[in-house]
Order: sequence, then structure tokens, then C-alpha cells
Amino acid sequence: MSPGGCTRRFGGLDVAVLNAGIGERGDYLDPAIATEALEKTLDVDLRAVVSGARLLAQLMVQRGQGGRIITLASAAGIFPMTAGPYYAAAKAGVVHFVRSLAPRLAPHGIQLAAVCPQYVDTPLLPAGTVLVRRLFVGINASDVNYTSGRYHGSAAAAKAALPYDAGFESVGIVVAAAADAAAGLPVGSAVATMESGFSEYAVLQARRALPVPCAAPEVVALLTSGLTASIALEEVGRLQLPKINNKNNSHMTVSNIDKSQKQKTVLVTAAAGGTGQFAVQLAKLAGCHVVATCGGPAKAALLRQLGVDRVIDYKAESVKAVLKQEYAAGIDLIYESVGGDMFALCVDALAPKGTLIIIGMMSAYAEGWQPSAHAGLPEKLLWKNAAVAGFFLLRYAALWGPHLARLCALVQSGQLAVALDSQRFTGLGSVPDAVARLQGGASSGKVVVQLAESLPAAEAAKL
Repeated sequence: MSPGGCTRRFGGLDVAVLNAGIGERGDYLDPAIATEALEKTLDVDLRAVVSGARLLAQLMVQRGQGGRIITLASAAGIFPMTAGPYYAAAKAGVVHFVRSLAPRLAPHGIQLAAVCPQYVDTPLLPAGTVLVRRLFVGINASDVNYTSGRYHGSAAAAKAALPYDAGFESVGIVVAAAADAAAGLPVGSAVATMESGFSEYAVLQARRALPVPCAAPEVVALLTSGLTASIALEEVGRLQLPKINNKNNSHMTVSNIDKSQKQKTVLVTAAAGGTGQFAVQLAKLAGCHVVATCGGPAKAALLRQLGVDRVIDYKAESVKAVLKQEYAAGIDLIYESVGGDMFALCVDALAPKGTLIIIGMMSAYAEGWQPSAHAGLPEKLLWKNAAVAGFFLLRYAALWGPHLARLCALVQSGQLAVALDSQRFTGLGSVPDAVARLQGGASSGKVVVQLAESLPAAEAAKL
């Protein structure tokens, strides 16, 4: 579109970029190259720029509202370029033209500039970093807390941090690596990340990328959900979980379990969700009797497949009545993520010297996570010599690597199953729908979003 046509259509012209430019068409000293071929470089790179700038300047002066004209010169217009003297002459002409005309246009409020790009040795990635193409991202109950700013400590702190990334976990492949990071994580490596998952690409410190066998959706489920269950049950619940055999990482053994000890009874609430599915299986591997709550026959069937000893479908029977009648002696360890009335019920169900681990309170998230009050809680805990302990995964970052390696080995050896939600989501734009499905209670298993429309062939297989 001509400058005049732009004015007629849009009512004016504020910024114009003269991007014309071609390279030199042959060797200046080659007698076989016609002068006309070399002259084309001057025609395009200099004469067209000078003529175009004149038309633009006349239009902007006549309009009387100022403007900006940007010409594309080159470092060759400032420094010698022995390989292309015609090109250098043209670009030098543009630079000198701009220096000469700019003072005349300035009183009219028109800025005239020449951009002189130059090739430089610029590292694409900062030292110690890798560029990861994310393939799958996990959806968690706390996504609504993080995006609402509740993890920043205060509304003021959250507002000051805007804009901030969201998402807790992802798996992908390394597509570029800084020189000092390439040895440990070469291009093509499958990695997991535990930060800002809702993006298709990410530059992150190589030391914060967790190597994984493959970038599959099953691995996503092992991250926030699997790690929470594994670390919480072992570090807070003091369960003796499987250990990796150093001679063969694919073979798992349960060591140091004292068979003379009383079998522990473990209760997992919301057990058919992302983290509950792993809590019930790990507790079974530790030799425990496992009780699990869920809502609906499909979720109950899943939990039975995972080996749960007693499934309580709260939509079909009373959780309180079942615990009172069938577990009168109390529950030794409770893995609780619902909050509200379920939390109060669990406190009452604790056995003497029992422990309740709070990993969340999903029932409160949608309403803004208001503070809760539980009358008589200190007295109940004192009387039973019981404990309630919170668990926040970020406090255990040093344990992510070894626990993830164990979880992957357990899956590969067939001792740990991964249940993914049946609803498939594809593309970054589907994340809100995936979050809504989880928050609405419709999901069963881990909710995962496939970020990439198409997957590399090597990453299409399951773990």
C-alpha cells in the first residue's frame, strides 16, 4: 500500500519502516558480472530508500502531526565490508542520508533513524540453562489457589507479582542447551519440571530439570501427585516404603518391615484423584490395611482395582458410620485432602497415637479458601495422644529426585499403576476446561493436558 493509500484508508501514517535491501549480485572484480547486476544493489538498497523517505517525509510534514521513519541500514555502512563494496556503499549512503536529513525533519516532529544490524556471537541460552518443549502438563486442585494469588502470602504481594506464570508440573524434551548444561542434559533428553507448567516452552536452570525415562502423561501423574503421596507417607506418616535395589533399579524390594508389628490401618480421602491413587497403592506396598473414600461407582471400581481393602462410596453409604462400625479401634494414619466436614470426621476417627496428614482442603478452594474453625481439636488430639501434620511439597524439594526415580521404577516394574482421567484435553487453551473438570468432581485419576498438538514419535509411548 502506498503512503497516500495508507492515509486515505486509515486517516494518517504514524510509523513507516523502509526495509528494502538485497545483497551484492556477484563479485565486484569479476569481469563476467554485468555492471547492471551490481547496480541493482544501489537501486534497491539506496535509491529506493531515499525516494521512499522523501515521499513519507512530505506526507508527514503536510499532515502536521509528526511521525517516525525507520530505514534499514547495516553495520556495513559504518565499517568496511571487503566482500561487498556495492552493498557497503549503498548502506553507507543510507546512514549519511539519514544523518543529513534528520535535522531538517526534527522541527516537524518527525524522527528519522537508521538501524544498523550486525552479526554478533550471542549465546541463545544463559549459562547453565536448557530450553524445554513441554508436551504434557498436569492439573492440580491447587491450581485455583495459585492463579488466585493465595500462595503469595497476601493480596498485595500477589498483585505486585503480576504477571506471574502458573501451573505446577510438566514433562517435555530438551530442544536446546547451554554449552555447560549439554553434557548432563543433551538435546532430546526427557525431563520433568516442577514450575510454571502452563507454557509450551520454558527456559530453566538445568539443575532444576528432573531426568525421566520418557515424556509421557503417566510421568506427569508421578510429579505433584505422586511425589506428594510418596514423600508425605514416608517423611510424615513414617511408613516403610519400597527401596530401589542398587544393583537393578527396575527391581523393587520392601526392606526392614517388621512383620511382628501390628498392621497399620491407613485411610485415604478423595482416593480416586490424582494423588489419592498413589497413596493407596504405596500404603499397600508398605503392608498396610487401606481404607479409601470416593464418590461414585466408577471411582469405587478403580480403587478396588488398585487393591484397596475397604472402599467407602460416600454417595452410597455414610463414611462416619462405616468408620465407627468397622474401625472402632480407630485409624492409624489418615491422608486427608478434602477438608471441612471430612477433616472433622477424620479427626474423630483417629486411633490413639494416630497421625492425620493434611495435604490440602479441596472443598474450600472454590469458595476462596476461608479460614476454618474446629472446636475442641486440641482436646481431641491431647486425649488420643494423636497428631495433625501439614504437608507442603515445596518444603521437600531436595527429595524430589530420589522419590521420582523410585516411583518411575515402581511403575516400570508393574508394582505401581497410573490412572489417568478418561477425558482428554489438547492445547494450552484447554487448561481452564481441565481445571473445571477437576474442580467439578467429574474426574477419576490424574487430569492431564497435552500441550503439543503433535508429539515426537519417541514420546508417543507410555511409561
